[in-house]
Amino acid sequence: MKQLLKYSFDDEPVRKFCLDLSVKRIEVHFSGYHDLVKNILIEVPCIWVIESWEDAKCKVGEGSKLFDLYDVIGVFKLILYAKYNEFGHFEILVNTVDNRYLTIFFKGAKMNLCKSES
Repeated sequence: MKQLLKYSFDDEPVRKFCLDLSVKRIEVHFSGYHDLVKNILIEVPCIWVIESWEDAKCKVGEGSKLFDLYDVIGVFKLILYAKYNEFGHFEILVNTVDNRYLTIFFKGAKMNLCKSES
């Protein structure tokens, strides 16, 4: 069964980025998101959580070599796209604050969108 995303952060600037290596958890804070079900922009602070992945690999730029996520991770500035790829893995393309483009592949990740207090 094909998995579908219910929200998008394409080109929405990241307000805050947190990575907890010990529990495999990434938090990305935004000022809003695009609701893909209702096809509307929701302008309310939110936190996108990606966590509990089995494996995470990363490509840097146009390269084809896969690295362990922890070897090349950087602070996210923009999420350019997010999708499930043909292997059923969750894939995101991010631009980092040091202007690198990382394509990250998560196997078995859980995701959640939470409203933020700020």
